[in-house]
Amino acid sequence: MVNWNIKVHEQKVLEQELKSIRKGADVYKQQRNSQIFFKTTKEKMMAECKHTMDDLIAEYKAAEEPKMDREDG
Repeated sequence: MVNWNIKVHEQKVLEQELKSIRKGADVYKQQRNSQIFFKTTKEKMMAECKHTMDDLIAEYKAAEEPKMDREDG
């Protein structure tokens, strides 16, 4: 649960940071498990951030569903 909360908080911070930069600003995304960064657009990063947040919410709901079944039963 704590790990999920940390990931959600990180995504919210990322979203706020992206919203605060000016339109057309250079945005760089770090390659996973690497020190390499690739230039991308603010819009692509916002879309990826939203997708990641949607995945986290779905993961949380899936994890909570079995708990609710046990509580009802």
